[in-house]
Amino acid sequence: MNTFKTITLALMLIIFSVTGLRAEEISLEQFAKEFVTVIQAKDVDKIKQLLRDNPNTAEQFQQMLARAGKDELAGLVGKFRQILSAGDSNPTLDRLQEEGKKAYYAADYPTALKKWKQGLNLSRQAENKQDISVFLGNIGVVYDNLGSYPKALEYYQQALAIHQEIGDKRGIGNNLTNLGVVYQNLGSYPKALEYFQQALAIHQEIGDKRGEGINLGNIGVVYKNLGSYPKALEYYQQALAIHQEIGDKRGEGADLSNIGVLYKNLGKYQQAKKAFQDSLAIKIAIGSGETWQAQRGLASTEVKLNQPEPAIQHYEQALDNIERLRAGLEKEHKISFMRGRLYVYDELIALLQSLHPNHPKKGYDRKAIETFERKQGRVLLEEMGQSGARRFSGLSK
Repeated sequence: MNTFKTITLALMLIIFSVTGLRAEEISLEQFAKEFVTVIQAKDVDKIKQLLRDNPNTAEQFQQMLARAGKDELAGLVGKFRQILSAGDSNPTLDRLQEEGKKAYYAADYPTALKKWKQGLNLSRQAENKQDISVFLGNIGVVYDNLGSYPKALEYYQQALAIHQEIGDKRGIGNNLTNLGVVYQNLGSYPKALEYFQQALAIHQEIGDKRGEGINLGNIGVVYKNLGSYPKALEYYQQALAIHQEIGDKRGEGADLSNIGVLYKNLGKYQQAKKAFQDSLAIKIAIGSGETWQAQRGLASTEVKLNQPEPAIQHYEQALDNIERLRAGLEKEHKISFMRGRLYVYDELIALLQSLHPNHPKKGYDRKAIETFERKQGRVLLEEMGQSGARRFSGLSK
């Protein structure tokens, strides 16, 4: 039996027993399935792409084969990794990619942007289209998180064009997803839904479970924004099941936050609180820099449950995290970043104002004024204007 048939049969015997890996790479189970496919097709370019996109998963896959007693196959995989990466992997680009990824997941956007722009410049010098497209997409994600949507669209569209040119289906799917997120943030829900559905179809076609889960969640968000709550919950639950199946904690945390928002909108406050608590616990456990959404969701739910003190505490934690993220940004990005987060200040101010009449001696009025001044101090006055200043005219001095 030739080598390709041998490795294919052996892989098929163990493919269903593997477990998931970290969120930023595909799961081990998915890697094994895709490896079988590209080995059968003898598609060297796809093998190279799979190994380069998932270096840690590939290493764990090789170790799994060795533990299963498939020493010959493990050796073959090791040779594939060594041979196919020789002359193709650029240690500097790999380092910049990983450093940028680490900074991004810690919400250190300036560092992520710096690392990935350096990687983009080096990739362009080397005329490596695969790397160029990856760095373009990554930079777009940072601008999206900073609220710089025109810049995000520009980078995503460039990345998509290259992925289409080189026939990289996963890259096409990822960038369609990213484009959908921008249009969703801009309130263009039909357009966002169109992109998410296209991306979902591609990820399902290639067996990318992580991409499938992300797009199911995104489609759920669109339906939630359109007021179709039962449909949104259906998609959220599908996304959560997939992320739990493949061990994607980052995706699981996001799904739980989405479910919490939906339950809150439906008036199911205890279920919403539990979802937000679970989401926050996961985000803290994985070291996410973006805990403020779960903290704010938890606070707003506690308001509905008439639990004002925990709500104040969680609002203040959310604001502390927002301001920590803002502090590390370049001046040009601070206003766009804060624009989509100012409502958190407003919600806390409204809560404090509502508590003041019944508890005039507890200092809620003073804390409301301090929160308003805190908000106003985080953006340029011409952006904020003076709106809201008169809201405190009835409070005690």
